[in-house]
Amino acid sequence: MSENMELDVRAVQDEVAEIRRELELVKTPVIATPSFDGKFRSQGEYAKALVSGDSDAVELFRAATSGDAALRPAFVGFVNNLINTGRPTLAAFSINALPSTGLTIEYAKVNTNTIAIGKQSTENTALSEGQVALSTVSVSVNTYGGFTKISKQAIERSTVNYLDVAFQAMSLAYAKKMNTEFIAVLAALTWTGKTFDLSALTAAAVMGGLADGAAYIYNATGLAPEFIVAGTTAYKRLVSIVDTVGRPVVQQVGTGDNIIGVSNIPGLTGSILGLRIVVDPALDAKTAYLANSMALTTYEASGAPARLSVSDPTTLTDTYSVYGYAAFAVPFEGAVVKLNTGA
Repeated sequence: MSENMELDVRAVQDEVAEIRRELELVKTPVIATPSFDGKFRSQGEYAKALVSGDSDAVELFRAATSGDAALRPAFVGFVNNLINTGRPTLAAFSINALPSTGLTIEYAKVNTNTIAIGKQSTENTALSEGQVALSTVSVSVNTYGGFTKISKQAIERSTVNYLDVAFQAMSLAYAKKMNTEFIAVLAALTWTGKTFDLSALTAAAVMGGLADGAAYIYNATGLAPEFIVAGTTAYKRLVSIVDTVGRPVVQQVGTGDNIIGVSNIPGLTGSILGLRIVVDPALDAKTAYLANSMALTTYEASGAPARLSVSDPTTLTDTYSVYGYAAFAVPFEGAVVKLNTGA
């Protein structure tokens, strides 16, 4: 009896070993994720390789346009930083990925928020009641881009820097156009009842106006302001505030007492009362806004804007374009208010 049991156990062990061998044979192979770091150090190197049909360049094109961030080389980060630096107002607000298909996008816009949270008076009694009034808004997805023509001789025989500069110039132009479009959406919002006066440009007036603006944003949305976006004149006015005896209350250099902010005039940056100041020369010079980043959202296609090239064999020129798809949404209009810094 025991001998038969021993034989049965051995048979089962042999079957298990065989099953393991079969599983090893059908195991899904691990596919190494390609890395392009080091091969394409700039847009110019990438563009040259793409024109020549380099397989890695083609794969990078697929990755850049599909949103596969894991496959992007280091220069993509440089390009993204270049673009966002060139569109300061847009970059201060939220940026999300655009859906892969569709000529429009829909989003929920908060009109009013009367949600009330209270303490339940006794067990089994009704909780506080409130409503969020929403509307469904549809906005168009638009295409932004441009192109330039470069001779094959310049591409094939010049230094890579030639293409680099061409792509950088187009990327900066793309950023500028996107920023202009975004500012137009922002400026077209309704400002009745949500413009706060700082025009006296005293510390008390600025603190009062910003406090009132912050209270409006909180009451309308439950959000807190995160930054000020300002035109150049508005910025200069904000950082030039003095106290009653003429002493600056926004520190320019070094350290000081009784200050309410700091500024870097050459760098056009600063902060006041804990709020970061984003300076944008594309804004109307005297305009300033106090906002939470969720007020407006840019939906932008993955990989924008480095895209396309085509050759013309009759003229021996290559046409390079940069373009991207984007739409602008205003889900929390109450989270941005206007600041009056003076006529």
